[in-house]
Amino acid sequence: MYELDDITIRAAAKKRPGAFRKLYDHYSPFVWKVVFRTVNGDMDAATQIMQDVFVKAYFALKSYRFNAAFSTWLYRIAYTTALNHIRRRKTWQRRFGELNEGAEQATADVRLEAKDLVQHMFSGLNPQERFLLTAREIDNISFDDLERMTGKSSGALRTQLSRLKESLRKEYSYAQQQ
Repeated sequence: MYELDDITIRAAAKKRPGAFRKLYDHYSPFVWKVVFRTVNGDMDAATQIMQDVFVKAYFALKSYRFNAAFSTWLYRIAYTTALNHIRRRKTWQRRFGELNEGAEQATADVRLEAKDLVQHMFSGLNPQERFLLTAREIDNISFDDLERMTGKSSGALRTQLSRLKESLRKEYSYAQQQ
């Protein structure tokens, strides 16, 4: 991803007019992809999380140290904000009941098209797994950057991703045999 220059980031940290808007305009599509995938396509949740991410980034810009790419720093905020949102929602659902009891799952005898299959496969993953799979395989984020974002070692991430892919392969091949 093309990074904005340090001058713009420093200007935004100093609350100069228009500077944060440049950051938002440049990085919001990138953040949207992270958030939307992490919440498994929940548009309302993704919209709320996007707002939270950029509010947090606005107030935390002074803490950005320029030792990693700005997108990595922002990705970390987006990822943790999305995970926290999911945790809060699960806690609320445990206390007050499931909101979306009517959600349907595909049955084995229904032939899924490619888009439906991907959505089905992703629905079985937890947020961390969805994040890792999409960040590495779709967004081509390096393991070094993922290590900084998640706090897990590169080796642990590689192992987790390998096991996740193998699990998906087995599940998919089993579903096709049915």
